[in-house]
Amino acid sequence: MDERVYRRWFNRGFIRDYEDMTGYIDEVRTKHGNRALFKEFEGVAKSWREDITYYAPPGFFARKWRAILAFWKA
Repeated sequence: MDERVYRRWFNRGFIRDYEDMTGYIDEVRTKHGNRALFKEFEGVAKSWREDITYYAPPGFFARKWRAILAFWKA
């Protein structure tokens, strides 16, 4: 599944799940002596959380482009 599609469906829930599980993840890593466990989960959650542009409204050029496309489709 494409990350963009998955993020569109589960963004906030995925980040919230990671934040709720950080204690568990640390315990499992310590127990098994493997710091690489859950590293993909952690990396994706952190990158999504730090992406402040995801919920930003479209910029000036995006709004104008959409208006032009709507005009040509009409």
